[in-house]
Order: sequence, then structure tokens, then C-alpha cells
Amino acid sequence: MRWLSHYDTACEVQAQCPETLVISIADREGHIHEWFQRAESVEENSRASYIVRAKANRKIELENVETTALWDYINNLRNVGKCRVNVPKRNSEPGRNAGIDVATSEVHFLGKGTKRQPLSLHVVYAKERNPPAGTKGIDAVGKLRPISVFLKAAV
Repeated sequence: MRWLSHYDTACEVQAQCPETLVISIADREGHIHEWFQRAESVEENSRASYIVRAKANRKIELENVETTALWDYINNLRNVGKCRVNVPKRNSEPGRNAGIDVATSEVHFLGKGTKRQPLSLHVVYAKERNPPAGTKGIDAVGKLRPISVFLKAAV
């Protein structure tokens, strides 16, 4: 799988440059449990950080052992900050400067079968507050290894 191969390359760079923060980034097609599982198995000193845009509405485990769907959980998170992003023109929608609410939380993904182990990851949820009428608006979830410097800069 190319996403695993790309992440392995990022880890090699991280091992060679320990003073540098290496971040592997993927869109929705990189949202595979095997990637997260592999990342968590890499030695800390050579583990690259990652940000992956979520695709699947996976089940997560809450603190009280209940389960819920990821989308339901993130829609109820408290915002930790706001930011503005420049949204380029797409299709028939004009470009705009969008106000984004940002929320984040650690989540616990359930394992499945013998191959998929339970995992704890952080999610970041970015949602446009008031998209113009007739536009889809920004609504994005990313899963990531904790990157405190990045989160502070983004929020």
C-alpha cells in the first residue's frame, strides 16, 4: 500500500533528522487502520507524526465503556479555538475567507478481529461557522499523532 510506504519513508527521514518534526499527511484514501497501527509500533525516536483526513465513521469507545460513532462524538465537542482560512474558488463557488471553529479530542478506536488492534488517536475537527448560502462549507476531521506544536499554531 502506497500510504504505508510513504509513511515508512517519513519515518526514515525522522530517524535521520531527530531535531526536525516530520509530518506525513494524507487525504481520505490514507484513512486505513493499518497505517495508524504501524505508526504506533515504530520506535519513538524514528516515528514520524501524521495527519490523515478521516473517511470512515468508525466506532469509538467512550470512557464509560459505551461506544458511539466518530461523527456523533465530534459534533458534540467543545471548540478550543477559531481561525480564518482562505478557501479558493471551486466549481461555481467564488473564493472566500471562512471562519472555522476547531475542536480536538483523544479518541479510542475499537479493534476488529485479530488484525486490527484498539488504538488511541487524536482527532481535530474543523467546521465552518457560517458558510454562504448555497455552498457546502468546510467540515473536516483529521486523525493525528499528538503534535502539540502544530496544534498550538493551528488553533
